[in-house]
Amino acid sequence: MNEVPFRPISDKALFPILAAGHDLPCAHLMGCDCLSFLAPANPAAARSATSQEGVQWHLYGDARWRESAVWVEFVGYFGPVGILTLLAEIPVNESDPFEWAASNLPIQHLFPSERSEMAIQQRAEMLRRESASSERVPGPIDPTPRFVQSYCVYRDPADVRLVAWYSDLLNAAGIPIPKYRTANVPPEEVNFCRFGLHGLFCLNRASREGLTFIANSQFTTYEPAYLSPNQVPPYWVSFHPSRVLRTRPALRALPTPTLRDGTMCLADFENVTNTRRIELNTHMLAFERTTRPQVDINVDGNSSVGAFLHRANGGAIYLLPDPLVNEFHQTDCDEIRMSDLRLPFPIIFLKFTPPEPLSLADGAFVDGCYIAKQEDEYLITLTSCWQGVDYMRSLSVACIDPTFSLHLPAPEFDLKQPGKDIDISLSAAVERGIEAFMAENAPPAEDLSRTIERPDGTAVYAQDVRAKSRQRRMKIFLSQEPVFRT
Repeated sequence: MNEVPFRPISDKALFPILAAGHDLPCAHLMGCDCLSFLAPANPAAARSATSQEGVQWHLYGDARWRESAVWVEFVGYFGPVGILTLLAEIPVNESDPFEWAASNLPIQHLFPSERSEMAIQQRAEMLRRESASSERVPGPIDPTPRFVQSYCVYRDPADVRLVAWYSDLLNAAGIPIPKYRTANVPPEEVNFCRFGLHGLFCLNRASREGLTFIANSQFTTYEPAYLSPNQVPPYWVSFHPSRVLRTRPALRALPTPTLRDGTMCLADFENVTNTRRIELNTHMLAFERTTRPQVDINVDGNSSVGAFLHRANGGAIYLLPDPLVNEFHQTDCDEIRMSDLRLPFPIIFLKFTPPEPLSLADGAFVDGCYIAKQEDEYLITLTSCWQGVDYMRSLSVACIDPTFSLHLPAPEFDLKQPGKDIDISLSAAVERGIEAFMAENAPPAEDLSRTIERPDGTAVYAQDVRAKSRQRRMKIFLSQEPVFRT
């Protein structure tokens, strides 16, 4: 039950850079296919391998790893090093390997500037110029390019950043041909990168000689872990706030913010949402690119912020027994006035089981709701729980519980507006909340889509997705509105 679902994103000993929880290198790794994550199982043996004397690049031997996309982390003289290695094979029947290599540089899908026609043309001309040059450059006996390999070098877990990238042409044996090496590296990072690549090549050679690596591959299917019939989930799984924070360790680790009338200041709110965004992307990295679904950020944001704010306000949970829920089910709420509602805390969570099962999605049954007082309105959020999901081991992006939220007006008496209608019933408040949602998600008046030219000369089409987003939200809303009313 305590098995880590995807080790690299939480193992700070073997994967300190990846587990640091920064935007980089995650943003680049997200664009790779069939990515493997490697770290030496024995750090002492790895240090022994990387401490060997450096040699010319082609003397390290075969530079190819067993996979075409590999993230390797190790700790060396300059501290933690993370290197993303990408390999592409030049077709056997390719008449101009230099043109192909320039046009299919593996890092092009990571950096838009490397995809521009000017960049491709400059690379091709440089490679041809080096091929025709009479200058004697040490290299392998076979100088015929057969592979293109790129390296992105990252450093420092305290402030993860990309410091340089390199690209090599390899011969059929996988040996780098030094005369064709290209790089984009700041002068102050040359020594760090030299050691990083030296360590990478030494570890590759050591792996062929028996050095053991911790190897992790991305998941090929996108799904949560399901409990077997003989497993009983822990009691806290019954409570939405607990299971949300359990699957979001970065969010759970944030300190309690300063609250004002139960709400966070803007800086704390942005910190929570930014932390969750990075964590969500990191968890998404555990799955292969082609299997990742479109996660509803609004639903995830509501769940994450709701659970976090609930805990910050004391974490009050009220468990309603089934007989009481049945009584409520038989009660007409038309006579309940919004002005009569009082909460013991700014936000509470009610745990209950509806007498007749209600679902917000296939297999996700309603199990409670948050009630939060926000100035002159109440935010009501229905929660649901996936059946059979193991919330102890699943990554957050694979088990996002569907929710349904609605803002209900709760105007308070104002001496400056004594005639203001504050005696609104709960039913009327629900109708007004629905009307407000429909108005906010009406189709936009104009389409703001346009083509933008980047500084490097490449063009990108920026689509106005408001219409599609609102249409999707409206569809979900209409499908869940009956459940909310019930």
